[in-house]
Amino acid sequence: MIQEIRASWGRLVSIGLPVVVSQGTNAVWGVVTLLVARVLPEQQYAAFSLAKTVEILAVTIGGGFVMQALLKYASEGSGRRAETVNSAAALALALTVAGAGLLLACGGLIQSFYSEIPLAGLPVVLSLMVLSEGICAIPRNNLLAVQKTRQVMWGDITGFAVRISIVLFLALSGRLSSPHPIFLAQTLSNAACLLVLVRGGGRFFERGARVARESLARVWRFSVYTLGTSLAAYIYSWTDILMLGRMAPGDVATYGVARSLTMFVASLNQAANIVLLPLASRMHTTGRTPGVAARTWQGIILVEAVQLPFIAVFAIFPRQILDLLFEGRYNEGWAVVTVLALLNLVKPVGSLFSSTACGLGRPEYSLRSVLLTALLNVGLNALLIPRLGGLGAAYATVVSMMAGGLAIYLAVTSYLKRHADGSGEAAAGSGTE
Repeated sequence: MIQEIRASWGRLVSIGLPVVVSQGTNAVWGVVTLLVARVLPEQQYAAFSLAKTVEILAVTIGGGFVMQALLKYASEGSGRRAETVNSAAALALALTVAGAGLLLACGGLIQSFYSEIPLAGLPVVLSLMVLSEGICAIPRNNLLAVQKTRQVMWGDITGFAVRISIVLFLALSGRLSSPHPIFLAQTLSNAACLLVLVRGGGRFFERGARVARESLARVWRFSVYTLGTSLAAYIYSWTDILMLGRMAPGDVATYGVARSLTMFVASLNQAANIVLLPLASRMHTTGRTPGVAARTWQGIILVEAVQLPFIAVFAIFPRQILDLLFEGRYNEGWAVVTVLALLNLVKPVGSLFSSTACGLGRPEYSLRSVLLTALLNVGLNALLIPRLGGLGAAYATVVSMMAGGLAIYLAVTSYLKRHADGSGEAAAGSGTE
């Protein structure tokens, strides 16, 4: 395994390094939003954490779940590629508009449900952000599918520069008193990123190809599974904040800080997934399926090696880090920081094997594993949050994510073993493909 990593190191660096830089901007942005917690009043930071959770759900159901299909099919070289890619883009664009509209329509209901947290005006701001993010994602994924990661990197750097400049200016000038400007800054950054991506060759649609009913049906069959996967993943990833907001609102801000502190290493997982999914898809459709497992483990080893020092620091010195960053405001969350930091040790297995399953044309494997994870998470949250608050939510996340990771690992390795033995399905044209 180590020899294979060395042999392919040059290729990994040329494609993967720009992706790591792109995701690194998200990690740094996470740190900046943490520092914002020093500026915003606690209730306003709670509103920021909750609004971010709502926005992620709106992005998911507003076309985000189609992006894996777009990334997969755009990476293939089959004759139907252009038509299928256009159909995926059209579907994603229509759903993005619908998702932004749904967020606007449900704004009053969200505010009344979380009456103890100040959310006034945020649904309108979030809908603009959802719209800009969904539109930007289409040319971004088209570029990633053909491994033009450098162009994507420059787009992400530009967007990052825009939003961090706005937020830091407002914070340093004492004008940042609510989360509204933060989300507006992210909307403007999405627009700036989009301009750079288009100039770098990113397209919304392939020229000379149409949007056909058959291709739309093909994309939808694949995306139905990723929709279920995305919603279930959302439940186990963000239901803790939603349930805390209802059952223990006093813990939302502290828990949100702990999550943000420990989630920045998740950017490494995302970077590996962006490279792995189209690679697994190409290997699968060209008859090299048995080698997919090795590529998946290579990605896991690299992610673990890079993130291990960061995990160790946050797991061993949580009190000191919280005290340094927030001057004692959130020190009571040290145990949550430790638990969520250690959780990152097991995340790469489930995350990367899930991307492998989608690349193999088996998104149903991911769906089953995250459904298991989501059901466990909701049940454990309901049981533990009333007793332990934020720490209970952290324990629920750890147990459920370990169960889901084991489930997807067993499903994918079983499929690859059957394929290696010659008893599995044909590589292309089977299952959801």
